[in-house]
Amino acid sequence: MNKPNFIWTILVGLTITSSICKAQGTQLFYKEYLSENLYLIHPAMAGVNLVGSRFQFGSRSQWMSLENRPQTQYASYEYQASAKNTLGVKFFNDHNGYHRQTAFYGTYVFRIFLNDEVWNTLRVYPTKNDEIQEVSFGLSISNLSRQLDRSGWINSDNDPLIQANQTQNGFTSLHAGVAYVSTGLSAQLSIHNLAISPAKNSPLQEEEVFDTTGYQHYLASLQYEIFTNSGWNFEPAFLVQYLEKTQETAWDISFKVYRLFRKGRIWMGAAFRQNNTGITIKNSTYSQTQYEKNWTPLLGLNFNRLQFSYQYSIPLGSINMGLGGVHFINLGFQP
Repeated sequence: MNKPNFIWTILVGLTITSSICKAQGTQLFYKEYLSENLYLIHPAMAGVNLVGSRFQFGSRSQWMSLENRPQTQYASYEYQASAKNTLGVKFFNDHNGYHRQTAFYGTYVFRIFLNDEVWNTLRVYPTKNDEIQEVSFGLSISNLSRQLDRSGWINSDNDPLIQANQTQNGFTSLHAGVAYVSTGLSAQLSIHNLAISPAKNSPLQEEEVFDTTGYQHYLASLQYEIFTNSGWNFEPAFLVQYLEKTQETAWDISFKVYRLFRKGRIWMGAAFRQNNTGITIKNSTYSQTQYEKNWTPLLGLNFNRLQFSYQYSIPLGSINMGLGGVHFINLGFQP
C-alpha cells in the first residue's frame, strides 16, 4: 500500500472509531440494542416484558489483531418494583487505546396500561395471543468519567488541555424518554443529555476546556412484529439518531426472523447503518467521498429464562482498516 492510501485508510478507520465512541458526554453504544435490549438506548424501555428482574451482560470488541484495541463491556439490571413502576441500572466500561470511559446509569420508569391485561409472564418476548398495550415514561441520571493514561508516552508536556483530560473527573447527565409498546407495534423516543455538567472541582468546569451546551442526543425507533400461525414471526425495525454537538445523523434499518419452539425461540437477522460522517479523497484524477456505513448479521436464542445473542458488524466501503469488523456477544437471564 502506498503512503497516501495508507494515510487515508488510517483516517477512515479513525472516523469509524469516532462513530462508535461518541463525543464527550454521549451514550456509549453501538448496535447492542439489536440484541433484544432496547433499554440500552431508551430509558423508557426498562422493564418491558418483565415480571421480577432481568440481568444482561455484553462485550464488544473490534480489530482483534491489535493491542489495546477498542473494547466495551456493559451490564444492565431491571427490576419491576410493581406493575407500574420499574427500576433499572446500567454500567458501561469503554477502553480505546490510551482512553478509558466508564458510565453508570440509574433509571426510573412509570408505565400506564391501556387495556385490562397487565403483563404476567416470565417470557422475555410477546406471542400473538398476548394483548399488550402500554405507554411508559423513563428518566435516567448518569455519571460518566473519562481517563487518559499517559504513562506509556515517550514525551510528556504541560499542555493544560491534556492535563485536564487526564483527570478522572467526569460528567453528570439527565436522560428522558417515552415508549409505546403493543403486541405488534412498538415505538420509542429518547433525548439524552437533557442536562449535563462536569463534576465538582473538575478542571473541565472551565468554559475554555469544556462547553456543556449542545450535547443533546436524539433517538427515535420503531418495530413491528408480524405473527403467523406457522411458528415463524418477522420483525422489521428502524432507528434514527441525531447528535446536536457534531450535527451527525445516522439511521439503522433491520429485519429479524423468529422461529418459535416449545421452550423459547431462535432468531436471526441483519441490520444496515449509514450516517453522514464522510471523508473525501482527492487526487489529480478523481475525488471520492466515503461515508461510514456497515451491515450486521445477527443471531440469538431465548431458552426458558436464558438469552444469548451474537452479532458481527462489517464495515462497507473501498477504504477500510482491513482488520475485520466489530464482534458483540450478549448473555441475559431472568432469575
